[in-house]
Amino acid sequence: MHHATIKATKSLRRTRTLNWVLMRMRLIDTKNKNDTSRLITQDSKNDRQINDGTWNKNLQNECNVIIIDNPNPQPRRDPMTICISAICNNGNVCVISADREITVPAAALEYEHKESKIDILSKTCAVMSSGDALYAAEIIAKTKSVISHGKEVSVISISEKLKDIFIETHQNRAESVFLIPRGLTFKEFKEKGAQQIPQPTYQEIQNLMFNFGINIVDFLVVGVDNTGGHIFRVHYNGVAGGNWLEWCDKIGHREIGTGALHASIHLSLEGQYSGSSLAETVFNVYSAKKVAELAPGVGSKTTDLAVITSQGIRFFDKPAFDVLEDVRGEIKKIKPDLSKLQPFLSEQKTK
Repeated sequence: MHHATIKATKSLRRTRTLNWVLMRMRLIDTKNKNDTSRLITQDSKNDRQINDGTWNKNLQNECNVIIIDNPNPQPRRDPMTICISAICNNGNVCVISADREITVPAAALEYEHKESKIDILSKTCAVMSSGDALYAAEIIAKTKSVISHGKEVSVISISEKLKDIFIETHQNRAESVFLIPRGLTFKEFKEKGAQQIPQPTYQEIQNLMFNFGINIVDFLVVGVDNTGGHIFRVHYNGVAGGNWLEWCDKIGHREIGTGALHASIHLSLEGQYSGSSLAETVFNVYSAKKVAELAPGVGSKTTDLAVITSQGIRFFDKPAFDVLEDVRGEIKKIKPDLSKLQPFLSEQKTK
């Protein structure tokens, strides 16, 4: 079922939200203030006028309401997956890892795919994504098509290009959802919307467009250029998210997806930073991915792990993963000598 936001034009305040039932809607009669339970049912003609985006002034005056379709009736969810990146070797090498869990909201699917989520953008730069897999694939494909292959390209310039394409695609989507059905373009809405549309409606459309697509997709652009290794996060999270492009070199690692908190805490506790050795970082990133599998929506069947240097991108194969698992197993077998605590525990007991 779709939802609609009902706003009274006289009082300029939100009254309540009702559900669409089939193709008919009931509207509260805001003029009859003594009988707020009284409902008015639209006839088929008014249904068509509302549905095709045109305003029926007689209906608006009679019921004193404004209707804005809600394009996203489902509550927002954190993107299901885990993508991890880290800088090491004195800032000259990057290590990346990801599961293969993908989310396709349009098909109501979340499952582990057979393809890697690490996409190569250039010889020494890759991108990982979380959230809507189809939306992410569209933006990544457009970015690949405009990158100059075979030329020296900085990681920041690739990140800026992906950000610009993301913003353009986002705005086109918002225009298609909110404005095109009402016979407006984005340009017309900006230039004439405030004069042609009732102020409450104009403000409501503004709010919906601002909140449209928040946290629907997230990117990590990771690579090495002539200035060293770099990590950039590209995302849209409204006011809380700040800029669309986040510089992550200072912390030395960045994670996205539902397992991001688990992985981030693990890397922080292990003291991961840009001065860590390559061997340390590979093991830390792999371990962080395994820890992140405790989070909901993180795939555990397949792990992709790669090292990015100035020479290119090298993916780990099964023998390498076997070694990593052996090392993890050895660490698990190490048990600390807790008997040293016994004297202190005995003192506590006697007090």
